[in-house]
Amino acid sequence: MKKLLLGGGGELVNYDYLDIANGLGYTTFYLFTSNNPVAEYHLSNIKVFSNTSIVSGADIIPFVTTAFNLPRTLNGNAYIDIYGHTDGGTWSCSGALILVRGADETNIGNFICPTAVGASVDVIKTSKMAISQTNIKKGDVLKLLLQGVDNNNFIRLDPTGIYSVVGTTQIHLPFKLDI
Repeated sequence: MKKLLLGGGGELVNYDYLDIANGLGYTTFYLFTSNNPVAEYHLSNIKVFSNTSIVSGADIIPFVTTAFNLPRTLNGNAYIDIYGHTDGGTWSCSGALILVRGADETNIGNFICPTAVGASVDVIKTSKMAISQTNIKKGDVLKLLLQGVDNNNFIRLDPTGIYSVVGTTQIHLPFKLDI
C-alpha cells in the first residue's frame, strides 16, 4: 500500500515504503520495454506489461522515466533487484543512474550486481547503490543504464508477472521526506 504524505509545498507525495529513521520515502520503479515501432526502454512506478521478457548481451540499455512534475530530492541508498538467467558460465551485470536535465547528464550513482555461476539457472540479485543528495527539478528525467555481460546471460523484464512468478527487475529510489 502506498504511503501518502503532505509535502512542504502542500502537495500530496506517495511512497511505496518509508524509512522514518533516515527521513526517506522509497518509490519503486519497474523496468519495461515497448515497441513503438522500435524498442524503447522505460522506468515506471506503475507495473505495466513489458513487450519483451528478456534483455540479453553486453549492450548498455537506457531505461528512462517520464519527466518529474514536482521537485524532489534523492538521497541515501537505492536498491536494485535484478531478475536474470544464465545459460552457463558466470552471470553478472552493472549499471549507473543518470540525472538528465535538458541536454546535461550527470552520473549520480553506480552499482555492480553480485555474480552467480551455474548452467541454466534463474538468478535474483539485489545491489545497493549510494546516491549523494541530488535535487531533481520539475522537468528532469532519470535514466538507468543497465549492462549485462554476454549473450549467455539475460536480464528479465516482467513487471506484471506474466512470464514468471519468480521475480522482476526494479529499482527502489530513496527520496528525502519533506516533513
